[in-house]
Amino acid sequence: MDQLGTLNLPLHISEISLTTFPELPRELAEEVQAQCLRHFCRTWFSQKNCESIVFWNLCDKTAYGDESRFDACLIGGDFREKPSYRMLDRLVNREWKTETVIVTDEYGEASWNGFHGKYELEIGGERHPAILTPRSENRCLLRG
Repeated sequence: MDQLGTLNLPLHISEISLTTFPELPRELAEEVQAQCLRHFCRTWFSQKNCESIVFWNLCDKTAYGDESRFDACLIGGDFREKPSYRMLDRLVNREWKTETVIVTDEYGEASWNGFHGKYELEIGGERHPAILTPRSENRCLLRG
């Protein structure tokens, strides 16, 4: 992936299906699925050009054809959240989320590092939207 990254092209991880292993006890198989998925997602997300990670099937027992036998989804066939679902939720909504308080310097400027996405900046009691996008300068200038 690092070699591919040298091309500086957008990276889209698509149609992920990570099986649970039928030879393992169900609970252990789902935990292994979650840990493998965590490893893969962190690896993919760490690539500077990663723009999307797309899961193929959401709910076990609903895939097309013979794919359902793999139980490779984030939600069980009984519609319960599997460990992989909860792990992905923790990554996206906690670990890969930026919340910070910064103070401007004597010129009224401040810099910070954040994940790509939508932000709400509160400055002097007023809220301002900001978006950090891949492969852009990501500078936000607000003047009073």
